[in-house]
Amino acid sequence: EEPVHIGNLPALITQARQRIPVRLVMIDYLGLIGANGRDAYERASTIGKTLKDVAKSADVSIVVAMQLSRAGGDGSIPVTLDMLRDSGVIEEAMDFVIGCWRPGRNTSVDAAEQMALQDVMRCQLLKNRKGQENRIVDLTFRPDSRKLVEQATFQ
Repeated sequence: EEPVHIGNLPALITQARQRIPVRLVMIDYLGLIGANGRDAYERASTIGKTLKDVAKSADVSIVVAMQLSRAGGDGSIPVTLDMLRDSGVIEEAMDFVIGCWRPGRNTSVDAAEQMALQDVMRCQLLKNRKGQENRIVDLTFRPDSRKLVEQATFQ
């Protein structure tokens, strides 16, 4: 709930493990992680490398939300690795990168298609250190259960 310095992350995981088993750490979002460095690139480098080290040493998976650059527009077009803000070293450290966008917000498609895609979040595997990339999956938001459910798979 509060910004965390990257150096404090291992202690926070240890502290959480005193109450519950921890196998997954979710960070919402990368810009709230503090790190030392002379400039944004050096801070991003420190964060990327440290997240990888913490995941390995603490035996946890870490999921990090990242902000897109202005190239991401309004979030209605497919996400590319180039759109990830301050992404160079962070992208290099990650095993998987998933880009998500809302195709129903795209004003260049007709109204019927916008309506059909209204509750859809499209996700694409942009990087997969362990195998195939570029798989696209449509997820539909279900308000009753508040879950995202796979709708269809595209190749």
